Amino acid sequence: MRAIVLILALALLTGCTAGPSAVSSSAGKPEVLALSASDGRGSLSYEEEAAPLPAVAEALLEWYFSTWYQSLATLSEADFAPGFCDSTQAERAAASHRLQVGIRTMQPLDYTLTDWSYALTVDSVEQSADGALSVRLEEDSTESFAALPSVESERYDRMHSFTLEQTAEGWRIRRHSLFDTLESDLWYQWMGEREAAGLTGSPGFGSRGDTASAYIEAVPDFLDEYAAALTQRLAEADAEPEPVAAAYAYDREAAVAYADAYAGSRNPEWPDYTRSGGNCQNYASQVLLAGGVPMDPYGGAVWKWYGDSVSNTAGSYGRSSSWSGVKQFIEYARSNTGYGLAAVVDAPYQSGEAGDLLHMGSGGDMRHTVVIVEPIDGDDGATVDYLVDSNTGNLRHYPASLYGYPDQLLVHIAGWNA
Repeated sequence: MRAIVLILALALLTGCTAGPSAVSSSAGKPEVLALSASDGRGSLSYEEEAAPLPAVAEALLEWYFSTWYQSLATLSEADFAPGFCDSTQAERAAASHRLQVGIRTMQPLDYTLTDWSYALTVDSVEQSADGALSVRLEEDSTESFAALPSVESERYDRMHSFTLEQTAEGWRIRRHSLFDTLESDLWYQWMGEREAAGLTGSPGFGSRGDTASAYIEAVPDFLDEYAAALTQRLAEADAEPEPVAAAYAYDREAAVAYADAYAGSRNPEWPDYTRSGGNCQNYASQVLLAGGVPMDPYGGAVWKWYGDSVSNTAGSYGRSSSWSGVKQFIEYARSNTGYGLAAVVDAPYQSGEAGDLLHMGSGGDMRHTVVIVEPIDGDDGATVDYLVDSNTGNLRHYPASLYGYPDQLLVHIAGWNA
């Protein structure tokens, strides 16, 4: 790991102040803060159309990500204050990191990082009238955990938005935006408030304004909710799933092979709903199909994709809501009889197998779907976690518990019936 030398002041600033046009500090020579070497690695590159950042602004971004991962290597608090020019935004970054540390430390497995790497790709750089730079970038990362020495857990295409400002002390982060599970919770709460107030439409995520303070305040309660859900899951160690009749077996090996192939990409033969609410259930439905479960256009409960027009009635045409909708798929899996999928919804958590689905959310509201690729056992041999693949976010062989949603509902695939 190369040591990263950064242009950063050591003092915490409480507000952004426009500085000189030169890259260096007002004294003519930049102050520096060096990060110690660790097992991690980082890189930064640009899309063709993206304007390059000043070298010291690049170093600031590298500092942020290296600080994040180095602190996860010890599951300790991260100090983001030196790189921000706003104390609330610095605390928002620290709160997001604190949430990750809290989730990882309450697991029955050791999820300290033994190695990590990230690759940043800058998609766009725009300069505002006050000279600040708005940077959109994608992060690919790989994490190795103490509990899983032979596993490399990968994440792809994680979107970040930074606003960088050159102050009298050098380049600082004015604001950072990342949509994680808690931010998702706050988003859905806000949408519920809008609906209750009679407001319609689907405004963009940024239309709520600055949610930093709300996020900081929400972290303790979110961790409490997560701890309660985790305790309940682990208490199900001796439970067995109810038997379900299935005339034909589910090809778990083929399902997982498909999941692995398209966790970080998309099968061009299928539409991609990433920008239309998420591609997670569409991807999971493709996985089931790859495992031999046939489309079900029969009866009152249908699961099908013959075209993009929505059709929730019997017939070999259109797309059922259950194909790409999380809640709708759960309802299909729960209610289907006769032809098609045979599954146990809300099966005991520890009874999952490769190719089964986990649906995730909070407060009982399931909003995301992942595919189990391998159970993870604790010291007593009981399953305590799973390696999963998913779309939106794009994950391959990542611990399900670290996704960050408190609630996890297991759909055990028994097979299918003719």
